[in-house]
This record gives sequence, structure tokens and C-alpha cells, in this order.
Amino acid sequence: MLLCNTSVSAVTATFNDNYGGKTPVNVFSGTFTVPSLAANQWHTIFDKANFTYDNSLNLLFEVSWQGSTGGSTPFKAKSGSGLGGRVYNMSDKYAQTGSVTANWAFYGRITIIPTAIEPESLGNIRALFH
Repeated sequence: MLLCNTSVSAVTATFNDNYGGKTPVNVFSGTFTVPSLAANQWHTIFDKANFTYDNSLNLLFEVSWQGSTGGSTPFKAKSGSGLGGRVYNMSDKYAQTGSVTANWAFYGRITIIPTAIEPESLGNIRALFH
């Protein structure tokens, strides 16, 4: 799973172009099994990722996997004008391009925790507001 700050407002069929020249951050790599939950419950996929959202660009969330044990897990999705869309490839985890569904978004929740200001940073912060 990758997160990336990007200036791209709508995804294109070429995966790398969607980074908008930025470098994605790998926030999870490994085996994850989606748990069986009651409707409308959230589950945590990764915790305390080393990623800083810059709050001025769009956020790209990329998930890739290879293989499946079958079954079906429904994910909530929304379609409508003004949504960034999705790009997907059903055959290869390492595909360079995929199919675009414009104005499409999956629901997800990302918890953002502000970082503390260290005491030694205070002089630098005060200098910014002179």
C-alpha cells in the first residue's frame, strides 16, 4: 500500500503518471487478511505509517496484491462528478497501465495525528512569526 501527495486531480491509465512527479511512500507491505466484520465497521490495515500528508495536494492511495483465496468482500464506493476516479488492472500486480473509472471513489478513513512541537523547535517557530 502506497500513499502519495499528488497534484493530479483525476487519475490516468498510467499508474506512475498519477504520482504527479512525487515519490509514493510504502506504508504497508506483507500479508493482510480482511476480517469478517459487521456492516459499517472499520478495520485497521496499517498503523503509524511514516508518511506526511502536506495538506495542499491531493492524496493518492494505491493498493496492489497478487492472488486471492476467493470470496467476496464488498467495499463502499461512490460515483459522482468531481471525484478523482480509480485506475485498476486485474491481471498483474506490477502492471504499468490499467483501466480508468472516472468520477469514482472508494470510502476509506485515514486518521491524521498531529506531531508534537519539540522544545528546541520553539525558537525557529517564533522566528517565522516576527
